[in-house]
Amino acid sequence: ILVIKVNVKLSVLIASNGTDNQIDECVRSVLKSEFTGFEVIVILNGKALSSKLNSASYDSERACVKFFKSHFNGLSACLNFGLEQCQSDIVVRHDDDDLMLPHRLNIQYCLCQTNPNISVIAESPTHKAGSSVLLTKNNSFSINLRNIVVHPSVAFRKSDVIEAGGYRGFSLAQDYELWLRLIHINHKCIKILPLNFVKYNVNRSSQREKRINSLISVVACQLYYLLYTRKFSLLVGLMLSLVKLACYKMRR
Repeated sequence: ILVIKVNVKLSVLIASNGTDNQIDECVRSVLKSEFTGFEVIVILNGKALSSKLNSASYDSERACVKFFKSHFNGLSACLNFGLEQCQSDIVVRHDDDDLMLPHRLNIQYCLCQTNPNISVIAESPTHKAGSSVLLTKNNSFSINLRNIVVHPSVAFRKSDVIEAGGYRGFSLAQDYELWLRLIHINHKCIKILPLNFVKYNVNRSSQREKRINSLISVVACQLYYLLYTRKFSLLVGLMLSLVKLACYKMRR
């Protein structure tokens, strides 16, 4: 429920099955943004369904926060439900266990406004200084090898993602499948910037098992789009992913 009306220029989408403290810290980091005039859409799922957080606690003239409960299984379904709740065509994805840096929304909103041909804007996975990278159907070598689009850092056009069919039912790597689909089937553009938008909280104790399952999904994505596009770089990427998967399993 909104107490103060906010002119929504963009929507921040968070899907969470975390604790109230975790969600609260995440949302408050978003509200510290230098940008004004946005909404924060929080989709509560799993153990977060018992959350006691409410929208009124966060209302301000700069932004509004809305909580929705979802009983869908899987992140893809929760994100698709969340997209339906977003008022703006510019959607910023953010994870519930990460903190947003204050400059992020300003930069991504301005780039979306001035580059109508770009569907997705993300930070570089390495954060190294250098030039930006534009991924297209004819310049897809790097993303065919591996997923270089950091999902919690993206801003995308909701209309382009909906046109492409939204997120599909992968338990992991649903973002990678979406990027490949946007580029190879819908012929959209993705821009990667040598910037840092997010302070990440990495729980290394749970990373190995998740990484193995994620690689299995990556292999499935690369195989599917290899058969669809016949691109040699996807074959190379598939072989590299299989080698990584074998290495992870041997270290168990």
